Amino acid sequence: MAVTDARCTRIRPRKGCTGARTCTLVLMILPLFGAAMAIRTSETNSHGKVEDAFATAKLLLQPASGAGEGDEKMPDTSRSSSQVYFDYEGNPVDLTDLIRQKQEQAATAAVERERALVATRRLAEDDPCIPTPLPTFTMQPTREGLPIHEPTSSTSYAHDSQSYSGTIPSELGLYTSVTIFTVKNNELTGTVPTELGLLDAAEQFLIRQNALTGTIPSQLGNLDALTSNFRLDTNSFTSTIPSELGKVTKLGYRLQIYSNKLGGTVPTELGKLSKVSNYFSLHDNQMCADIPTEVEALSSAITNYNVGADSIGTPCDFDDVWPKLPSVLPSQTRSMGGFATSSFTGTIPTEFGLLTKITSMPLLRNALNGTIPTELGNLVQLVGSSADGFLLQTNKLSGAIPSELGNLVNMEARFLMQSNTLSYTIPSELGRLVKMTSGFYLSTNNLCSDIPTEVEALSSNIGTTYSVESNNPIGTVCGWGDTMGDSRFPSMDGKTSTTTIDYKQQGLTGTLPTEFGLMTEVTKLDVGENRLSGDVPTELGNLFKLNTTFYMSTNEFSSAIPSQLGRLINFVGMLALQEDGFNRAIPTELGHLDHMSAGILLGNNNITSSIPTELGNLENMRDSFELASNRVCADVPTEVQALSMAVSSWSVTTGNEHLGTLCCEAMPDRFTCAPTSLPTPAPTLLPTQAPTQLNGTGPSPIPTLSPTLLPTIGCALGQYLTDDDACVDCAIGEYSTSRLATTCDVCPDGTYNNKVGQSTCSQCVPGKYSNDDRTSCNSCDAGSYVYTFKVYTNETNATAYNTTACVDCPYGRYASTPQDRECLECVEGFYTGAMTKAVTCTACNAGKYSHKNSHNCSSCTAGRYSTSKASSCQACEAGTYSVTNGADACTKCAGGRYSSQTNQTSCQPCPAGRAQGATGQPACVVCDEGKYNDDSTNGVVTCTRCAEATEYGPAYTSTAGSSTCDRTTDGYYMTSSGKAEQCPDGVDCNDQDDVVLETMEILKHWYRFSASATELYLCPNKNCKGYTPTNESRRRRLLQDHTYDADWLCNEGSHGPLCTLCDGDHYLDSSSGGCLECTVQELVGPLIGFAVVGVGCTAIVLLRTWIARWAERNKRWLPQFGERLLLFVVTMQIIVILKFNHTSVGGKEMEEPYAGFVELLSAVDIDLPRLIPFNCLVETEWNHFESLKTVTVVPVVFFISVSILIVCLSPCLSTNGRAQAQMRFNYCFIRALLVGYPAISRQICQCFRCDEYDRGTDGGFQSLLKADLSIDCNTTMFRTMFAYASVCCFAYCVGIPAVVFLKLFRWRRALNPPYEDTARAVRARLKNKAMMADPIVTLALPFKPRYWWFEVFSLGRRFVLTSVVLAFSTWQDTTVYTIITLVSVHIVEREWAPLIDPAMGNYSHGLSWQIVMSVIYMLFLDAEVLAGPSAVYMSVGLLVFNVSLMGVIGASAATAIQEQVIKDLKLEKLRQQLLKDKSEDKEKFGKAWNVLIETGAPGDEQRLLAVLRQLASKTALGNGKQPTPRHKAQYRGVPVADIDELLAEADEIATEFHSALKGIVETYGGEYQQGPNKSRARAVEKIENDYGGDHTKLVDVVRSSAVFYTFAQLTLAVQALLDEGCTLNVCRAKDRFNNPTDFGYKDMLLNLQLQASDHVGELQLHLGPIIAIKPACHRTYALMRAVGWEDDNVEDDVEDEEENGSGPAGVETADALEMADATEATAAVDTGGVEMVGRTDQLPKKSMPAEWVEVMTEDGQKYYHNKQTSVTSWERPVEYDMSMVVDEEAGLEPSGAGAETVGLTMNPLHKQVSATKGASSVHMGSG
Repeated sequence: MAVTDARCTRIRPRKGCTGARTCTLVLMILPLFGAAMAIRTSETNSHGKVEDAFATAKLLLQPASGAGEGDEKMPDTSRSSSQVYFDYEGNPVDLTDLIRQKQEQAATAAVERERALVATRRLAEDDPCIPTPLPTFTMQPTREGLPIHEPTSSTSYAHDSQSYSGTIPSELGLYTSVTIFTVKNNELTGTVPTELGLLDAAEQFLIRQNALTGTIPSQLGNLDALTSNFRLDTNSFTSTIPSELGKVTKLGYRLQIYSNKLGGTVPTELGKLSKVSNYFSLHDNQMCADIPTEVEALSSAITNYNVGADSIGTPCDFDDVWPKLPSVLPSQTRSMGGFATSSFTGTIPTEFGLLTKITSMPLLRNALNGTIPTELGNLVQLVGSSADGFLLQTNKLSGAIPSELGNLVNMEARFLMQSNTLSYTIPSELGRLVKMTSGFYLSTNNLCSDIPTEVEALSSNIGTTYSVESNNPIGTVCGWGDTMGDSRFPSMDGKTSTTTIDYKQQGLTGTLPTEFGLMTEVTKLDVGENRLSGDVPTELGNLFKLNTTFYMSTNEFSSAIPSQLGRLINFVGMLALQEDGFNRAIPTELGHLDHMSAGILLGNNNITSSIPTELGNLENMRDSFELASNRVCADVPTEVQALSMAVSSWSVTTGNEHLGTLCCEAMPDRFTCAPTSLPTPAPTLLPTQAPTQLNGTGPSPIPTLSPTLLPTIGCALGQYLTDDDACVDCAIGEYSTSRLATTCDVCPDGTYNNKVGQSTCSQCVPGKYSNDDRTSCNSCDAGSYVYTFKVYTNETNATAYNTTACVDCPYGRYASTPQDRECLECVEGFYTGAMTKAVTCTACNAGKYSHKNSHNCSSCTAGRYSTSKASSCQACEAGTYSVTNGADACTKCAGGRYSSQTNQTSCQPCPAGRAQGATGQPACVVCDEGKYNDDSTNGVVTCTRCAEATEYGPAYTSTAGSSTCDRTTDGYYMTSSGKAEQCPDGVDCNDQDDVVLETMEILKHWYRFSASATELYLCPNKNCKGYTPTNESRRRRLLQDHTYDADWLCNEGSHGPLCTLCDGDHYLDSSSGGCLECTVQELVGPLIGFAVVGVGCTAIVLLRTWIARWAERNKRWLPQFGERLLLFVVTMQIIVILKFNHTSVGGKEMEEPYAGFVELLSAVDIDLPRLIPFNCLVETEWNHFESLKTVTVVPVVFFISVSILIVCLSPCLSTNGRAQAQMRFNYCFIRALLVGYPAISRQICQCFRCDEYDRGTDGGFQSLLKADLSIDCNTTMFRTMFAYASVCCFAYCVGIPAVVFLKLFRWRRALNPPYEDTARAVRARLKNKAMMADPIVTLALPFKPRYWWFEVFSLGRRFVLTSVVLAFSTWQDTTVYTIITLVSVHIVEREWAPLIDPAMGNYSHGLSWQIVMSVIYMLFLDAEVLAGPSAVYMSVGLLVFNVSLMGVIGASAATAIQEQVIKDLKLEKLRQQLLKDKSEDKEKFGKAWNVLIETGAPGDEQRLLAVLRQLASKTALGNGKQPTPRHKAQYRGVPVADIDELLAEADEIATEFHSALKGIVETYGGEYQQGPNKSRARAVEKIENDYGGDHTKLVDVVRSSAVFYTFAQLTLAVQALLDEGCTLNVCRAKDRFNNPTDFGYKDMLLNLQLQASDHVGELQLHLGPIIAIKPACHRTYALMRAVGWEDDNVEDDVEDEEENGSGPAGVETADALEMADATEATAAVDTGGVEMVGRTDQLPKKSMPAEWVEVMTEDGQKYYHNKQTSVTSWERPVEYDMSMVVDEEAGLEPSGAGAETVGLTMNPLHKQVSATKGASSVHMGSG
């Protein structure tokens, strides 16, 4: 029991329980008690962060080290090193040994435990403090629970899949030796005991697949031996994963905690489990936030890593966020989507400041309250955009805006905090958000005070999305309440700009609002003479800028004067507080107002106190110091009394009856006479008068109360006599100077004695004083001195003594070390810093000053400054200022400001018209000319240039010192409204002052309609003289009379708009451009011109024969020369007209000499109104309408007149001569009309253009004809002219090209013969005498056949360049249009090369370049690229270029002509030789033909020719032509769609075709030669080249020849073909037997088809002797055909010479044929030997003859069939009937009076005409 008792002594038993019983019981119930304690501890410690409860329970029983006998000492094991346990007495305990000891006891003492149980029951019956043991003390397993009876030394505890239920017993923590602990797949419930953390030997720990709940014990982190399996999955654990699990770092295979209800974040400590290799499973829980980087790093080494699939990546508690925001978010969060508009409440968590990676914070439209966390200033990644940003708007946030938000310097858009209840000032730090470009909203809050300048500066970049002031009390003092909203203070609105509070004599009552203290900008406060009561607000001490007025007198205050008024250190005026009822004491703090210069008024109050000595600091007062009529007591302090010498009004004693009486005596109810802590005044020197001198030298002793007897014996000095007559030494601190002294005296003040038996005391050294017992001297403190008094030993000598105490240094003195007698003086410029007891004398800082003996430095008043150690302040010089008190230097006036005087508190802004760019200037500089300053309030640094000002611009200037720009620069004038307008072209606004509209000087060649007109016009001629000095006086006079006559701008002889009209006796000279006087000399030129024209025409008529012969002799070069001359004339026409039009639209004149060259050739324009001075020939003014009628009527009248003249001269001429004369005139007239076409069309088109002209404010704009300004476009005359011009435009401008085109179009086929060779086509069309008889056709002859229409194109070019160009009103538009047109036409002509003659083409090309260069030259002049000498040089160069070009072209043309002549001569020789060969070949064919005649029977030739004519007539059309055969679109019902089907058809029909022909040919003795079918390549070539791609016209695919050797053979064969029974149909017959070729060759070409087939083949009929010589003669034919001479004959040349001998060059005399494709049909009338030639195409057509019918093919094609002859034709046959016009030499007269009628009837088949003359008839055959 000794041991037990010993152990029990360390346990605190429950009250009433004996130690022995308790000890015994505890030893028996140790395991159960430990478990119970563990459970209780676990329940009270939910986070597992206290000591292990189970271990604690064990420790309660553990004996201390060094206990009594038998106690065991705990070994120090390694396991205890990580966690040490202590008992109640603080001793360390080894838990392992204790547990092992208890396990041994439990295993080996079952009997003892049973005995203990019995004993326990007995004890329980005796002692109620012992609990009844639980059944678990039997150590038997509970029902259906896990077993706990196994040996605790077991190394494995495995009970898997046995349906165990209940909780896990805590006793299992005793199995500390197990290496495998697995209870998986049971039905266990409850929480996991923390005691399982003791299983520190376990290598596997599996409690998965149960129903365990609660938290995972953090003690499981102590299982540091785990190496393979750690599985807690498939339970219902809640809370979070303990971070302690990260300590099981040996775990190498599996960690699985999935399928639970765990939440929170994944502990970063799990990242230490780097040895886990196969499974790491945390999924299917409720964890949130981001996966820590450390944990995520494990995934690369683990085979089955699964952490996600929960709410990983989302904010923690997000699902439970309603209605508050989560306080924790993943630190990697970049977006906070889902927080906007969600009705969140509460405050914004400060933890949001950790989300440093987010770029947007959308917390808008919630119900968040509280303040904005300052931590949000850490979110420096916030940027903002159109969709996100820093969005806190529409909440209930309050408090101030954190200045830390200024750290969000990357914000660019959407900084939104509007619609909250934020208050206080806007932090200036927000001005750092300089990247903001949109969305800065702080509106609708309670923000107050002014907007910081830095924040306001953001608005310039943000623009309209900057909103701060809206619905905010901006500009109002923060904290301004509703108190000031009453009617007492109507003007108090709380504006920060308020500087004055003035409510004097307003009858105000009530208290003074404390809000007045918020008006920190106030400099003046006056509420005097009212009835205000209550306390004066202490907040008035915040009015630090108050400096001039503080009037509160004559009110009813009943409180003390606030001590806070002492803070108004800048106050310099009068502090008026009299008659206010103030009571109590005067605040000592008023002594701080040492800048106050006016004074202080405290009279007529109820002040009950002494006067503070601190008021003595108010040494700057000069006006008043009033304390009269109060209850002031005690003496007036010396310092205060000293002020009376400086102030002009001193009133203290009056009405203060207690003054001079101690306050405690005067008002004992308020004060007591206890000593105050304040120092008393310095003691009065003692004695007040010297002692009476006795006979001795020393002072007389102090008399005693009764005389003593002289001693009979005495003691030594320094001793005293006792009562028993003993001498005793004086003690230390005492002395004795009498031998009879019965006592020793204490050393006097200032002396000491540290030895006994002394007769004297030693003097304390300076700075020290004697202590109370006089045994030593003490040192004084710094800031004090020892007062010294003197004791006079005689009248002149005195001994100094120190006192027994230190005296504080008085006001204005100091002692850095203790001083004797007095403290040191503080010199001026220094201050002591303390009212008394000052230890230093410090130099005043700059901006302050002090007088001698000052305790503080006074600040320099505004407008003054000082350096350090200053005794006074200096006035700021001119150009400088100081705005506040205490300036250490004066500030230079900023740019734009000045101060002209000294001692200034501010600088004035430069007045209007002045500026100052430098600083510190006493004056501003006058603005230079051309600059201004209209700002007189803000101070302008530099004057603004008028030209750069937005409200002015480059048009404005100013005089020096101007506040506005009221002048105009060169080129501008000032309107009556003060607006500058650009001077119009044509005036001189330079170098003139005060230019106005009416006084502008008009330049030469410019015109102005009225003085108020703002637009001037360039005169198209030289009549406008403008303003010249000669008419200056007239101009001034006209302006003064307010009249204006534009005609004075015109030269003499001209008037009207733009001076374009000439007076009645003047005319407009086209060369000079001016109006010249009509004289006889001026009419000579036109008269000579007319005379020359008349003489020329007469000469041509008279010399026509000679001219014709001359032309014939020079026919090789004369036509080309004429064409060149015509091209040159047309070119110069275009250049002249372009030049004239260019200047009329404002373009510049050409420079000489090229201008003279163009002017010289202007006559080619043939503009009669310009050439003839009509104005001198008529009485009335000649206008454009007259010119129009002239140019349009004269050609018609001229043509009619000449035609009538020719008719009148007809009796003198033969019929042929009259026709030739008319034809020649027509030719010449057409040529002349085409030359004048540009001038006529231009004259017409000028009638359609009207321009608006400014006539000023009275006349408005007037529309005048551009070509003639005398014609108003709003008059009847103009409308008449317009209508007439429209008709002329149709007749001339459109009609002439249209007539030419239509005439040429009729001859288009003859003009463009179907020959590939151009030369051949040209010769072919020249042989068409009918066409050549048309004079218009000659216009197409210079052009290649395919360009027969090019003359119309040329007319169009002239029209668009001379007439259409009038549609443009400016030289810019005109030039662009002209260049585009010229370049386009030039390219077209160059590419097409339409002229036959190459030399002519080059010549035309060069002339085209002439026009282009002229236009470019004009463009350079207008663009001022060329000016002055360079323009002249260009003009010379252009002229040289033109002349050189003409020379080069002429030389080239001459060379080409010479070469052509030589070539023509050679070709002519070749031609003559070929013609000779041809004639010889023709003779050969004739001889062969004669051989056939001689060898045949008589009449064979006639029969053959007759039958051949019959065959040809059978196939001929009505006009005698052979039809063009073609295949039908179908063959035997199958369409023949292309060449391949046609060739296939030929292959199919060829055999039958040849068989039928061969039979006929050979039957009659002929030789049949079958040719091969045409190849596909040759067929395609022929179809494309000859038939235009129409394959149905290819009719010689199947072909053959038949050769006969006698006329009879051929006749019989042809007759066989004519027989009705013949199986072959002849479609076409080309009979060259009756119509041999020019070579004399004869044959017949037939196209045939089988009756049963539609395919057409070819058969050639030859005679043997003819075909035999064909190859030799064909060579000559081939050569002639190659050069186009195949139709030439020697006879033709003779005939051409005869026919062309009497006509003009190039004009044929034959009548023209009417039909475009007609051929000659000559009819010979054999009547009485008279031969009559007529033409069927001149006969009127009638209906189709009756024997012909119209038939339709299956494919819809129309053809005609002769019922009598069975002939078919594709062309409609016609019948003619007319009176025969015959040659008068034949004896037949034309039908008419006295003439006989000749009737003609034509057979459409045979072209036979029957003529009837009277009763006789004439038959004409087709010869």
